[in-house]
Amino acid sequence: MKKTLFAFLTGVLLIPILVSCGSAGPERVSALVSLEGKPKGMIVKYKAAIDKKSVDKGTYTIRGQEVATVFVSDVNPFSKEDAPSVKTDNSLKGKGGRYAVILLKNDPSAATSSEIDVKTIDIVNIPKVDIRVQQVADIKTLEGKTVKAWKKPLKAEEQFPMR
Repeated sequence: MKKTLFAFLTGVLLIPILVSCGSAGPERVSALVSLEGKPKGMIVKYKAAIDKKSVDKGTYTIRGQEVATVFVSDVNPFSKEDAPSVKTDNSLKGKGGRYAVILLKNDPSAATSSEIDVKTIDIVNIPKVDIRVQQVADIKTLEGKTVKAWKKPLKAEEQFPMR
């Protein structure tokens, strides 16, 4: 009986510790897509604010694409729900944020905006693109926790139009 009670109490005490050590990993992955349906970048939303010093263009890979730049933001500048007009957490300013924005190098064979009649394109129905991103290097949160590199790429769950 004492062993059973001890095991039960140990389990009850360990549950909050294990829950508090939860992953600060990715919460949502989004794609930035041109009006013609070409991938332009990715946005990774993390559960915790990421230290901007811990990411660079070697932190992420996107198959078949070359990363031009990576930056961290406390808002998703492409989302209506989290637009820059939304009040942001000023304590994060300049230090980091929950979003890693990955921009891809321009494809020289892609059409320029002057060659496209934007009025004829339905921005709401931009072509769906199967694009995946993988974090290949460990990064740090602002609290100093490590977000380990991912074992496999994650597919974008939503898309935002970008010119």
